[in-house]
Amino acid sequence: GNDSEVKQDRIIPQFGRSQGYRNFALVMAFPPLTIPSWLQQHLLLSELTPDSPSTELDSVRLGLSRFSSDAPAVSIVIPAFNEGKNIPAMLSSLSKLTLPDHYRVELLVVDDASTDETPDWLKVLNVPFVRLDKNSSVREARKKGLKVCKGEIILQADADSVYPPDWGHQYVTCLNNPEIAMVYGGHSFL
Repeated sequence: GNDSEVKQDRIIPQFGRSQGYRNFALVMAFPPLTIPSWLQQHLLLSELTPDSPSTELDSVRLGLSRFSSDAPAVSIVIPAFNEGKNIPAMLSSLSKLTLPDHYRVELLVVDDASTDETPDWLKVLNVPFVRLDKNSSVREARKKGLKVCKGEIILQADADSVYPPDWGHQYVTCLNNPEIAMVYGGHSFL
């Protein structure tokens, strides 16, 4: 398909003489890593600037527009500091979330006094955001977002990450169970 391939070999030392084995290295050839097609479409946005005319930006703007509920059940809170290179891909990925329509969702970015294009991207993509007066920390930005957001269920995202389409749905489904108070998920480094 369209998936990019990266080949990797890894040498892993195994067993020392103390275990009765000769020293040797085990060479393992891993299958090619592929970048999932859902991810590729978002990475393309890193080539753009906030003033780029683009149908991709129009598509992201449209996808994010459904996350503007005044009475949200779900809030997605994202702290950001100088994430101008990463935030377009992250917002693009959130625009493709497959949350069911009956979930009222609020998207809120807390800009931790960025000095790059971060606030420009948020304005261009019509993303609601709170801007801190001075740079503090990701912890303080996240706390501000938690104070300001309105949803009963709060999903915390990071501005330098990209999310698969089912990311939000997986968490919200779990959190709808009254016996579950918190959900934490894994991540992958690419």
